Amino acid sequence: MEPSSREAQHALAVCDVATEQYAQAAEEYRELASGDPDQADALYELGQNYMGLASQLTDRMSHAEPDSAWARGLGADLLAVSARWIDAALNYRKALAADSRQPGLHTSLGNVCLRQGQLAQAKAEFEAELALDANLPEAWLGLAEAHLANSEPQKSLENVFRIVEIYPSFLSKDSDFPLVELSPASAAQAITAVQAAPATPGQHFLLSKLYQVAGNEFTAQEQWRLWQNDSVRESANRGGAGGDMADCRLHRVERCAEYLQSRPYLHSGDQMLLGEALFSLGRYADCASRMARLLSTDKKNLEAGYWLARASMKQADASFSDLMQHFPNSWRAHEFAGMSDELRDRDDDAIREFQTAAKSHPNDPELHQRLGNLFCTKKAFAQAEAELCEAIELDPGHARSLYLLGRVYLEQRETAQSIPYLQAAVQHDPDLLEAHAALGKAYVHSEQPALAVIELQKAASMDKYGDLHYLLYVAYHKLGKEDMARQALARSQDLRKQTTALRQARVSEAAEEEKKIARGGRP
Repeated sequence: MEPSSREAQHALAVCDVATEQYAQAAEEYRELASGDPDQADALYELGQNYMGLASQLTDRMSHAEPDSAWARGLGADLLAVSARWIDAALNYRKALAADSRQPGLHTSLGNVCLRQGQLAQAKAEFEAELALDANLPEAWLGLAEAHLANSEPQKSLENVFRIVEIYPSFLSKDSDFPLVELSPASAAQAITAVQAAPATPGQHFLLSKLYQVAGNEFTAQEQWRLWQNDSVRESANRGGAGGDMADCRLHRVERCAEYLQSRPYLHSGDQMLLGEALFSLGRYADCASRMARLLSTDKKNLEAGYWLARASMKQADASFSDLMQHFPNSWRAHEFAGMSDELRDRDDDAIREFQTAAKSHPNDPELHQRLGNLFCTKKAFAQAEAELCEAIELDPGHARSLYLLGRVYLEQRETAQSIPYLQAAVQHDPDLLEAHAALGKAYVHSEQPALAVIELQKAASMDKYGDLHYLLYVAYHKLGKEDMARQALARSQDLRKQTTALRQARVSEAAEEEKKIARGGRP
C-alpha cells in the first residue's frame, strides 16, 4: 500500500529475523540502506542490522546447542573480534573439547595465541590443524608467523612456499599478516635472512610484508608487484583443465566455487563447501544467501548457522569500514567509534565520542541514552540524569531510557521518584525484564510487597546471582507467606552457590591461561 514506508520495511525485516527468514531480512536491510539519502546513516544502519542478524543467530545457537563446537567457536570468534584474547582462547579450547577435529578451530586458537605472544603454543595449534588437513593455507600462514616471531625467517619462508604449492592466490588476498608485532630492527634482520635464502616462489610476498614493517613502503610495494606476477604464473602452472572436487579438498577456493556453481544440483554437504569457498573469497553476501537458504530447509544445521553468522559479521565490518573511510567526521562515525570503545570497556573514550556525535546531532535520543547509561555505570548520577531526561524528551515512549532513568533514581535511594519511570518502562515494553526487576526492587523498598512479587516473578528468569529471589523472599515474608518465602530463599541460595562455583571455575581457567601466556610468551 505504501512502498516507500521505511518503518514498515524495517518492521518486516524484524519479523523476518524473528521467523528465521534470514535471506529475506538481509534483502530488506539492503533495500533500506539503498533508499537512505544520507550515505553515512545508511552505512551505519546497515552495519547495525547485520550485527543484529549475527547476534540473533548467535543467541539461537547458544540456546539450541550451547555446548556444541560450532556454538562455542562462534562465541570465541565474537570475543576475538572484541580483542578479549583470554576469554576467546578459553572458548576455543572448550570448542575443541567438544570436537577436536572441527576444521579451523586449532588455527583460530593459534592466532589468539599469537596475539598473546604464546609462540610455542601457537605453533603447536597450527601443527595440530595441519595434522588434520595438510592443505589448509590459513594454518601454514599462521605457522609462518610463529616462525617469524621466533626469529626463524627461513622456516617462515618454507611455510609460505608450502602455501604457494597448494594455493598461490591465497597470499594475494588482503591480510593482517603479520599478526605478531615485529620491531623495524627485527624486520630488517629477517629481510637479510630471506634475501640470503635460495630464491623460491613466495619470497617476494614475505619480503613485501617485512619491508612494510621496516617502514620502507616503496620497496614493499615493489616486492608486492613482483609477488603478484609470481602469483599469476604459479596459479597458471597449477591450474589444469576445468575444476573438480580436488580443488575443494586443496582449498583452491576460486576453482572450487566455480566448479560447484557449474553443477545443476548440490546436496547439503556440497552447499556447505560452496558457502565456505564463497566466504574465503570475500563474497560474504553470496555466502550468507546460500547459508540462509540451507538453514531454511534444515533449521538444526549448526554449521550453516555458524557461517551465516560469520558472513553477517563480515558484512557489518565492511559497512562500518566504509563509514569510517568515507565519512570519518560524520556523527555516525563518532557514534560507531564510541560503541567500539564501550565494547572494549574504554568508557571515558566512549563518552568523548558520543558527546562529539551529540554536538553534531543533538536530537538523536539514542546518543543521549548511551551517554546516560555510561554515566550511570560510572556513578556520575547528575550527568546520567541530564542525558536520560534529554533522551526521554526527544522520545517519550522509549522504554529503555525510562528504565535507565528509573534506575538512576533507585541507585540514589530516591525510590518514590524512580517508580513512575519504571512503571512507564514496563508499560511501553512488557518484555524488558530489567525494568520489571528494578520496579520489583522499588516496590520492596517502598513497602508494597504484593506489587513487588508480581514484578519480581516476571523477571525471575533473568536472576543469575540470587538477588531477585532474595527480594522475593523479603516480599513473601512481609506478606506472611512463609512457605513461599522459604522456597524463594532456598532458590536464592542455590543460585548464589552456582554463581560462586562458576566464578571460581572461570577465575581458575583465566589463571591457567595466564600461566600459559607466561610460559609461552616471547623471551
